[in-house]
Amino acid sequence: MWAVVVACLLVWVCLRSFGSGLLDLRVYLAGGEVWRAGADLYAPSFQGPNGLPFTYPPFAAMLFSGLTPLPLPVTAVLFTAAGLALFTAACHAAALRHPLRHPLRHPLPHPLRHPQPWAGFGLAAACLLLEPLRGGLDLGQINMVLIGFVAADCLLPRTPWPRGTLVGLAAAIKLTPAVFVLFFLSRRRWRPALTAVGTFAGAGLVGWVLAPDQSRQFWFDAMLDPQRVGGLAYSANQSLRGLLFRLGAPEAVWVVLCVAVLALTVLALPRLRDDLTALLAVAAAGLLVSPVSWSHHWVWAAPALLLLRGRVRIAVAAVFAVGPHWWLPTAGDRELDWAWWQHLVGNSYVWLALAFLGWCGIRAWRPAAGPAPKRDASPAPAQDEPARTRRRAWR
Repeated sequence: MWAVVVACLLVWVCLRSFGSGLLDLRVYLAGGEVWRAGADLYAPSFQGPNGLPFTYPPFAAMLFSGLTPLPLPVTAVLFTAAGLALFTAACHAAALRHPLRHPLRHPLPHPLRHPQPWAGFGLAAACLLLEPLRGGLDLGQINMVLIGFVAADCLLPRTPWPRGTLVGLAAAIKLTPAVFVLFFLSRRRWRPALTAVGTFAGAGLVGWVLAPDQSRQFWFDAMLDPQRVGGLAYSANQSLRGLLFRLGAPEAVWVVLCVAVLALTVLALPRLRDDLTALLAVAAAGLLVSPVSWSHHWVWAAPALLLLRGRVRIAVAAVFAVGPHWWLPTAGDRELDWAWWQHLVGNSYVWLALAFLGWCGIRAWRPAAGPAPKRDASPAPAQDEPARTRRRAWR
């Protein structure tokens, strides 16, 4: 069934490449072509499709330049297939950490009680109906690739690569995944944290060596201008900055709220025992504090559904499937004239993320149900050896 879904999506993406679809992928490729030509990536003269600028570091343009010799339909199919594969891997890694809870009172048969390979496929297939995934596929966005990188680096029990490499690579491509270093730090996994920082710095150094002028322009000019990414008031900007800008609040309020969100997250993370919950808390905080978090950036809503139950899961999935902000007056700064109830509806992703972080805070500081069991002084039984091996694998 999953193969049929993927095949249909790839055919659809191929057809979209002949029209005006896959807008962001076209911008990525335009950036790669400009870099290959030795032109200025961040000059006002750069005109991507629909006049959109290239907003990623020069290192990302170097990677995208490898796709430019291919015909657009071929590139679109390969890029989408990679995104679907990595998104499915992310869902599977999350399902291994936190299997779907069932609503039945009686125990499920053995094959359904334990994580199975089909769990990731089922979750990924269902979540393709969510607005962040639909929008990302339509635009040819890279977020499905990045969530795969981060989830594999943070959730898999063992990795054939040095843990932290993929987080650093994701940050080198799109900056915002750098926030996931907090996950490693909260788990006292110093080596993966250093590996992520080193990979990010190494990729940036490659950019400086191969494109010094463009790197200087990006890091000291283009990166500091959020308006290059798009209008802050646009309803699809589901971040604290977008919410407050639409409300007309001063920028200082945004700074204070960002500090509060990050402080709460940093304090709560070490107390969250579940790795998936901690990782999703970092993702929610990163989406909230980023000046621009388009609705198609919210692909982390998919694994977050694993933590919910019953009607709450259905309600949250419905919100992310509908994308309420698209049903309100949007574009042309019409969001600045929203009524109070439209702000409640139009900022739904932000409210849900804040509620999730609040729940994480309550869970982190909730007192234990009872006294901790006494430790047995006798040697651990032989069957505990795999557990110790797993702990060593995380270091």
